[in-house]
Amino acid sequence: MKFLLYILLGLSCGFLSGQTTQFGLSYTNSFPVYDLNASTPLKNPWAGGMNAVHANQLDLNNDGSKDLLIFDRTGNSILTFERQGNPQEWVFNPELKKSLPPIQDWVVVRDFNLDGKPDIFSSTSNGIRVYQNMEFINNSLVWEISSPLLFSDYGQSNLNLFVSRVDIPGIDDIDNDGDLDILTFFILGTCVEYHRNMSMEQFGHADSLVYRLESNNWGLFTENATSNSIQLNDSCGRFSDGERHSGSTLLPYDLDQDGDKDLILGDVSYKEALFLINQPQNGTDIIISTPSNYPTSWNTVGIPVFPTLSAVQANTDSLPDLIVGANTDNQSRNSGRTLLKYDGEPGIFQFTGNETPFLCDEMPDFGRNSFPHLCDLDNDGDQDLLVGSGGRFVPSPQPDQEGSYVASIALLENTGSQTAPVFRLRQNDLGSLSALNAQHLAPACADLNGDGRKDLIVGLADGKFRIYFQNNGPVPFQLNTASAIELQSDAGDLATPVLYDLNADGLFDIISGSRQGNFKVFYNQGNVSSPVFPNTPNITGWGNAETIEEGISNNGLSSPGLITLNGNTQLMSGSGRGSFFLWPNPLNLNDLGTPDSLVSFIDEGRNTSVSVADLNADGFPDLISGNGRGGLTAYLGGIPTSTAEVKPNSNIKLYPNPTSDYFNIQLPNNLVTPSPTILISSMTGSTVKSQAWNGQPVNCRDLAPGVYIVTILTSEGKMLSTQKLLKFNE
Repeated sequence: MKFLLYILLGLSCGFLSGQTTQFGLSYTNSFPVYDLNASTPLKNPWAGGMNAVHANQLDLNNDGSKDLLIFDRTGNSILTFERQGNPQEWVFNPELKKSLPPIQDWVVVRDFNLDGKPDIFSSTSNGIRVYQNMEFINNSLVWEISSPLLFSDYGQSNLNLFVSRVDIPGIDDIDNDGDLDILTFFILGTCVEYHRNMSMEQFGHADSLVYRLESNNWGLFTENATSNSIQLNDSCGRFSDGERHSGSTLLPYDLDQDGDKDLILGDVSYKEALFLINQPQNGTDIIISTPSNYPTSWNTVGIPVFPTLSAVQANTDSLPDLIVGANTDNQSRNSGRTLLKYDGEPGIFQFTGNETPFLCDEMPDFGRNSFPHLCDLDNDGDQDLLVGSGGRFVPSPQPDQEGSYVASIALLENTGSQTAPVFRLRQNDLGSLSALNAQHLAPACADLNGDGRKDLIVGLADGKFRIYFQNNGPVPFQLNTASAIELQSDAGDLATPVLYDLNADGLFDIISGSRQGNFKVFYNQGNVSSPVFPNTPNITGWGNAETIEEGISNNGLSSPGLITLNGNTQLMSGSGRGSFFLWPNPLNLNDLGTPDSLVSFIDEGRNTSVSVADLNADGFPDLISGNGRGGLTAYLGGIPTSTAEVKPNSNIKLYPNPTSDYFNIQLPNNLVTPSPTILISSMTGSTVKSQAWNGQPVNCRDLAPGVYIVTILTSEGKMLSTQKLLKFNE
């Protein structure tokens, strides 16, 4: 299936370069992918992988059913799934995330005002920001910032209700009065604070967020400052201990079904999730010893460190299920079993101890960072796929020691055709290159020695390259690792190459990206049977192109891909920020011009990489992208939609820009448009504010610092202007 998430590359909006690439990109799930020796294809092969994830549910498309919002700390990525088919299954649908506000660090979805529309609590400035779910407009959610930063009455003054960025707070109705309270760890100690929402007490309704520190030792227990052990009936000793517990996840949940909230606790350095039973006495919540009939398998939940837990309806029954993921992308299993599901059962202790993979087994995941490369490896006329990585996590056999990351290259053969690709995983460790014990392997292929077989060049973390030639023999793409050539060429840290005859001399040259974000060129100075590359690049900054975005990302992490359309070859690249860049000018050694900004509307979270080829023989380039989560996403190239209808007026101005609080809109004298609408969106396309414009300055004080897209629409919905707005704090 294909979702129409077209990105109009080169559209001459107010902030774009004005170039026209004449093609668009849309997410696709139409290319089947089979795991090693599997007889059925993966269900969500192009969802992009998962590392450090937390699950929530809400209706994102106004169809009356709850969709899945999976938040991944790796790049603050959002993955959205909806139920489809018969029998119903979760299907990745990135279109749904367009209606979500910008989220960072963590997210908890709860309906704070009891209007039946779940709201979003998320991290900001070691505190909590709340987005109120307002309404659906054209089946897309509109959000408003209900509170840019929650405060609580700490006794002497109202202060920021502190939640560490590495924690996940417990947000639930702790006192059963109808409004949402908050549990969070004390900033300097190892005890849990209970911040009571006073909305019902003060106003008689739940739609306010007015907090008071009700207890600085909820449950009368403490978590050891140097371990995850629990001390019951403890007064906390919050000032005598003097140590800060560095990370915890809290999920209030009535585990024993006795009407009060118990607590599930995850810890930054441990794999256990602690299930703490609450037995109130005289109106005070008190954590007691776990009953002997509690499932023993809860001692380990299959996550190497820092489990985070959420209760959602993962299957089609009416009971909640417990979803367990990791709350950090460091020292965590980042492929194979990222999410675990525990089925709900009626009665006391209603979660079974039988873990099953959830969603993560439905997509390929190559570890930390993925580097796809499309190439006809077996010379059968269709495009096969190599995927390098920054390493799969390998836990240490010693539980008190950190694990490591070991990179490899996977081979997926295209067993379909030139018009209908089907990818089958053939090797997880091509050429046993994991023996290099590397943390970065980025592949590229071409016939470098003129024998008619594709050879492999691999970019390494230290900026150097290795060349591997194919073995002679009947089995396609078997590497001769014994005769590998290690080039001393230095492309910069995290070299990510592509092979292309840039100077048209009949030899493949190396164009490489790097952490620095520019593109270095190494001309092949050998011949068709023996490649020779210089130690220093012939061009150190090809075309003045770079992928660093000042104030947004410090690492460029460029990864070149070359697009050919109508005889014109253009450069595309991933980036450290997670967006894509496209230089639409014909290849120019000195100046590629300004990249098309609109490509950045595709956002894969962090550390994107690209490979481009025409996968379905329709004349348009298609895209396979990698990302920091270690998975893959596929995009079809095609004719962009609505280009004839969208002719934004470049004479419309926003000022001041940048701004910290308000901005004005200046319309040209000859433009008369009654009742225009202002949409403010994040760079991922999520709408954060929508309002009618009456000619007055637009308030953006509540927006987090960053870059936003301001779209002005007529009353009929026609686009008048789309421009970037830079918001900063004074």
